[in-house]
Amino acid sequence: PPPFQACDVFCLLHGAFSPLQGFMEETAYNSVVKDMRLPEKQLFGLPVTLDVQSIAGLKEGDKILLKWEGKEVAVLEASSIYKPNKVVEAKECYGTSSLEHPTVHSLIAELGQYYIGGKVHGLESPKFKYVVQTPAEVRATLPEGKNVVAFQNRNPI
Repeated sequence: PPPFQACDVFCLLHGAFSPLQGFMEETAYNSVVKDMRLPEKQLFGLPVTLDVQSIAGLKEGDKILLKWEGKEVAVLEASSIYKPNKVVEAKECYGTSSLEHPTVHSLIAELGQYYIGGKVHGLESPKFKYVVQTPAEVRATLPEGKNVVAFQNRNPI
């Protein structure tokens, strides 16, 4: 997968996208795109999706091995395979469908036309060429007994 998908797998495996346990199924995706909330009503700003160019030979119920740099990192239980409306996703999530917006351009022109959702079972945490920390490791660096507010704009790991 591309680097951002490996980052998403890392975040899913380590609870950074809690309460998600995998890539969003179509129902959760539509709910987040429309209302910025999961179906259970928790706030969730952007969809977490696994995009693919083709679904030939794939069906719901399949188990898909996810690899990163030659290593087997996770197995995805494909419980939802769908074709998203990326124009709606762009407009609702980024406030524009203009290809001049770099993320919208990537969404529409570069990402695969299908999404596969389902639970992700970790085999080995993806390794990166830069330092990364799990949520637990970050929490261990925070001051005890003090409230902390954080905002992540980009580059989640």
